[in-house]
Amino acid sequence: MLFIKKLFGLVVLSSFVVACNATPDQPASEIPEVSNQCKEPRPQMCTMIYQPVCGVDKAGQLKTYSSDCNACSHVEVVGYNDGACEDNVSTEKQGSQ
Repeated sequence: MLFIKKLFGLVVLSSFVVACNATPDQPASEIPEVSNQCKEPRPQMCTMIYQPVCGVDKAGQLKTYSSDCNACSHVEVVGYNDGACEDNVSTEKQGSQ
């Protein structure tokens, strides 16, 4: 039983080490500028209003969200600009969260 506890502890410890070696976010200078910052606490529920915004995540990736509330409900989103993203590569529709 002691062996199993030590093995489990080793697995847990190694998962923390792996998490610390994850790739860091982009430097702030490489993240596109946003006109609106997401504030804490993040929204837990959003209305079904469709007013698209272009959300920017911590890695600098752009994604169209159905509203500012839907964009900021995702912890990886740091801010947004009004209107859909220009390239419109990725779009989140209402209700697909």
